[in-house]
Amino acid sequence: MASDWMMNNTKQLDPRDADWDNLNRLIKKKFNKICAKRNVIDAKVQWYHKHYNWDSFAKIYSKKLDMSKGDDPLLNGFAWDIFINITDKAVLNKIIPWMKKLVQKYPQADDALDTYANLLYKAGRKQEAIQWEEKAVSVASAAHKSEYYVVIEEMKNGQPTYLSQGAIWSVR
Repeated sequence: MASDWMMNNTKQLDPRDADWDNLNRLIKKKFNKICAKRNVIDAKVQWYHKHYNWDSFAKIYSKKLDMSKGDDPLLNGFAWDIFINITDKAVLNKIIPWMKKLVQKYPQADDALDTYANLLYKAGRKQEAIQWEEKAVSVASAAHKSEYYVVIEEMKNGQPTYLSQGAIWSVR
């Protein structure tokens, strides 16, 4: 017999927002204001990501990064989701400094270098993006080098990158 979760997992996601004010009040009552703020922001990050609400996700995730000084093990993956789904340069530019810190801390992480380069490119910083994508090639395994070479050529030719992975490049 299938569980309720398995049966409900195939349904379309609920686009309604959670009751953040009530959650904040409940946490604050049991703990304190700082704990409530941190936990509500974490809950919003997860909620908006799970519900594919990319605009709200990017804004609240940026706030979370500001609070945590960019210390988040999920940064590269979430920044990639932002690259794929967001076209607003102002939003992209809020994530870029955090990715820069990440690639400076982990200069051998080709996936993070690729994410950073693509955020730069989508934000209109073509030459800088190409330089970082070349760094990704220089540290990548043989399996990823060919993918990154294609990205570099797309960047040089002014073409959108990662369309095959669903990257959105124009306003819907």
